[in-house]
Amino acid sequence: MLVAQQSGAIRVVDDGVLQREPFFDVPVYTPAGPEGFTELGLVGMTVGPDEYVYVYYTSNEPVRRTVLARIPDDDGLGADLTEIFSLDAAPVCCHIAGSLRFAPDGTLFVTVGDHQMEPEAQNISGPYGGVLRINPDGSVPADNPFVGDANADPRRYSYGLRNPFDLAIDPRTGRIFATENGYIGQDAIVELKAGANYGWPGSSLAVPLAQIEPPLLFYNQTIGPSGMEFYSGNELPWLDGSLLFCHFHRGGALHRITFDFAGGIADDAVIATGCTSDVLTGIDGFVYFLDYLSGTVYRIARGEGG
Repeated sequence: MLVAQQSGAIRVVDDGVLQREPFFDVPVYTPAGPEGFTELGLVGMTVGPDEYVYVYYTSNEPVRRTVLARIPDDDGLGADLTEIFSLDAAPVCCHIAGSLRFAPDGTLFVTVGDHQMEPEAQNISGPYGGVLRINPDGSVPADNPFVGDANADPRRYSYGLRNPFDLAIDPRTGRIFATENGYIGQDAIVELKAGANYGWPGSSLAVPLAQIEPPLLFYNQTIGPSGMEFYSGNELPWLDGSLLFCHFHRGGALHRITFDFAGGIADDAVIATGCTSDVLTGIDGFVYFLDYLSGTVYRIARGEGG
């Protein structure tokens, strides 16, 4: 198991034991943000079907920027780091997003926050405030929604999002879901659709309501929705077909969203505490989640009545 630390180290957990030597140390930039808080550093990681480890992080070399890169595995350790793309922006502390998710077709979704440049979320000529879809080498899939539009960044898949922290894909239906960290009282769970506009920044109502893709769930309280996973497996049958996500604020919690027969949301329930950052399904079919506050990885290895 690989666990990303915000300070740049990719740590190895073997059979529940944290190993002394990291897999790789990513050269990140992590400032002392306002009131000691920052969302910068190593914030996204995944292992691709090509067995490269993909990372999303902030750098200060040669200038402030956000980087997507990949690292090959050389006998259990990272060998080097190759950049795939760089976003030349320098937010003070926040809103860079960073989730990396491979789709069944081999393309890579990358969530990109507005980098504290709110109007950029509506600027389809740039990458900020939405979700990008690329091939593993950084090239553009031919069926992306803005391919052929000379005024758009062809990597764009959707836009109008403030800080889409993570996304998940239902392998049976192909539906894509994301957690959106909106302005105060505007956190949401959204269904990502190709070319859709989710309305941020919405304070001036500059985008006509008819052009905005509505959220699936909307939270009037700030919960900080973060890591997300769609569970499809046999080891935890009570979770099969559930959308799981963490929320960061108020100590963290793991939510379970269930769906009705029409695909609408039937229920949103908290099933565990302490899930602040990420949640994933392991190769053993069990669910793992992270508590940023205590530095702990938890595992759900049995279910209701089990």
